[in-house]
Amino acid sequence: MLICFEDVLPSLARALTAQGVSFIAVITNDAWFLDTSAPFQHLQGSIFRAVENGVPVVRAANTGVSGFISRRGEVLKTVMDENQKKTFVTGFATYDLPLLTRPTIYRTIGWMFPYFVAGLLALLTIFMIRKNIHGSLS
Repeated sequence: MLICFEDVLPSLARALTAQGVSFIAVITNDAWFLDTSAPFQHLQGSIFRAVENGVPVVRAANTGVSGFISRRGEVLKTVMDENQKKTFVTGFATYDLPLLTRPTIYRTIGWMFPYFVAGLLALLTIFMIRKNIHGSLS
């Protein structure tokens, strides 16, 4: 269970999934955003956590966007009113959420992956510079 803005902190969701959870639940109070685009931006945090960790997310917000997110980051279903409005609405939704999980690179090694890619890019850059210097001397 992640509460409010904990879903924007990758390390918390990663710690949960390391314990073997089948899905992440997020409960949040988005009322202070008022009727703006901010609740949709907050929803993006939950989408990122689903993709990073390869687990579905169930999200319940008092005035924000409530719904179900697949492990691939697809918003499968949301609570909305008859005008398709998703914030400041009353209601509920049910969904037969597949609890399939898949280990991801991020879930396995965390923030080491970006460092690995940066190191690889640095080595490739050095190799290309050396190749161009030796090529121009010939």
